[in-house]
Amino acid sequence: RAQASCTTKALERSTVGGAVPRSCVRAAMEEQGEVAEVIECHASCIRPHIANRDPERGIMELDLDIGEVVVVIEKDASGWTGGYKLSDETKTSGWFPSYCVWELPQPQPQQQQQQQ
Repeated sequence: RAQASCTTKALERSTVGGAVPRSCVRAAMEEQGEVAEVIECHASCIRPHIANRDPERGIMELDLDIGEVVVVIEKDASGWTGGYKLSDETKTSGWFPSYCVWELPQPQPQQQQQQQ
């Protein structure tokens, strides 16, 4: 039930060009039977992307500028990646082409312990 209301919220907000929380993007995908690979890593934008806002299709995309860091939360086989900008306090997520970002190396467990 929570997913249905979240999906409705996602579709309503996307039709007016609004940003949608990442939990709603995931719920909308699951409801439509589309499940992407769920991950969480950081990536740097290497190519700009101007979001395509298509209210009829309910597309929820992110604008990206070179050098921005995004948190990747999903990768789809279609070549699209879902995530949010690290600098965005609201963590509003959207989709962008996978070729626009370069995955940053993950710290090794030993490095993480040294940083703490």
